[in-house]
Amino acid sequence: MEHQYPSGYTESDRFHQCLEYHRYLLSDYIRRWQGAEAELTSDSISWPRKVPTADEIASLELDLCFCLKSPAYENHLRSCQDKQFRIASFYLSEQTNKQHQLKGYKMVKELAEHGHPDGMCFYGIILNNGRFAGVDANPEQAVIWWRRSVDYHKHISATYELALALYTGEGVAENPALAVSFFGRAAHLGHAGAAYMLGECLLDGVGAERDRASALEWLVTAAELGHHLARDRVIVILQQDYDQLDEGLEHNDELEETKKWVNGENEEKVRDVNIERRFTIGGGSSNPQVLARRKTKVEESRDKRESVIDD
Repeated sequence: MEHQYPSGYTESDRFHQCLEYHRYLLSDYIRRWQGAEAELTSDSISWPRKVPTADEIASLELDLCFCLKSPAYENHLRSCQDKQFRIASFYLSEQTNKQHQLKGYKMVKELAEHGHPDGMCFYGIILNNGRFAGVDANPEQAVIWWRRSVDYHKHISATYELALALYTGEGVAENPALAVSFFGRAAHLGHAGAAYMLGECLLDGVGAERDRASALEWLVTAAELGHHLARDRVIVILQQDYDQLDEGLEHNDELEETKKWVNGENEEKVRDVNIERRFTIGGGSSNPQVLARRKTKVEESRDKRESVIDD
C-alpha cells in the first residue's frame, strides 16, 4: 500500500501536483536557464571561489608577507590564512606547473594543520583524489579532515564531500541515510551539488523514503543555483509521461531496463521511459553495478563548473 502523508495525499498524489505546478513554469525555466548559460562563470557555483588570476598573485603574496610580519599578526591570523588559501588555490589550479602545484599543496597542508576551515576541506579533497603533487590517494584520511572541518566549522563544502563519501562508502562505512542528512544540511545552505544529490536520492529512495515531489523541488533548487545537469534533469522529468509510467510498467520490466542502462545498452529508451528509477538496483554499494552508478552520480553532482581538482 502506498504511503499516505498526514495531509491525506499519497506520494504519487504529491508528485503529480508538484509536476503540474512546475510544468506551468517549464517555458520560463527553459527561457531563463538557456539565457543564463552565457552569463555563468566558473565562479558561479565552483569551490574554492574567487581563485586569483596570475596578475593578482604578486600583490597577494606581498600582502601576505606584510600580514605575517605585522606586530598585530595574532589579531589578524584568520585574515592572513585567508590570503594564504587564495594563493594556494591559484597554485593548485596550475595543472601544467608541478612546482606550483607542490607549493600550493604545502600551503594548504599547513593551513589544514592550523585549523583553517577551507584548508581542512581542500586538504581532504587532495588526499581523496591522490595522483596529485605526488600525493597517494587516502580516502580514510580525507574523511577525517572533512569531519573535522564539519565538526569544528560547519563547513559547507566539507559537509558535501563527507556526504559523498558516506554515499559511496569510500573512506568510511557506507551510510546512505546519513549521507542524505548531510546533503540536506549543505543543500539548505545553498550548495548546488548537494541540492542535486539530495534530489536524486529522494527521487530514487536511496537513504530516505522515496519522495518524488521533494526530489523535484530540490532539483529545481539546484538548477536555479546554476547546476547545469540539474537543469537538464528537471526539463526531462517535466516532459515525462508519468501517468503511463505509473500505470503501464511492471517492477521486473523496470529492473531489467535499468540493468541494460547500467551495462550501456538501450540508454535512450531507459532515459525516456524510466528516468527517475535508473539507479534502482537491489543492494547497496557493495554491488559493483550500484557503486559504479553512484560514482557516476557523484561526478554529475560536481558538474563541470564545480570541479575543484581535475586529475
